[in-house]
Amino acid sequence: MINPDAMSPIRAEMTRRACSTDVQILRDLPQSDGMGGITSDWRITQTTKARIVFDDGAETLEGGVLQARSDWTIYMPVETSVLPKDRVKVTNGTMRSRIFNITSVDYGRSDAILLIAKGNVVTDNGVDAL
Repeated sequence: MINPDAMSPIRAEMTRRACSTDVQILRDLPQSDGMGGITSDWRITQTTKARIVFDDGAETLEGGVLQARSDWTIYMPVETSVLPKDRVKVTNGTMRSRIFNITSVDYGRSDAILLIAKGNVVTDNGVDAL
């Protein structure tokens, strides 16, 4: 096991070298609408760097409609606060405006160099992918 004090510069250098994409972490935060109801809105909770890598994709025929699915791995600094059901929005580069729905996060690894989240595409450059 690596000394925790030694991990900090390793993590910082790995983030600098591997994570070049700017992203925003979005969380669905419910709030009162002032009339006894609740509304929800995707709000930016954090801005960070990430590396986004394509994992797998497939097309299936469901109910006579062709459905596309693509799975992605998103690497971020370990101090990033991201939860399953959050969204990650890309803010620069060729994937700008693409939004990913987070399905899982690998929290709890004490020796992690980068946080690993799994997600799928919600929107692709402003066009709904669902």
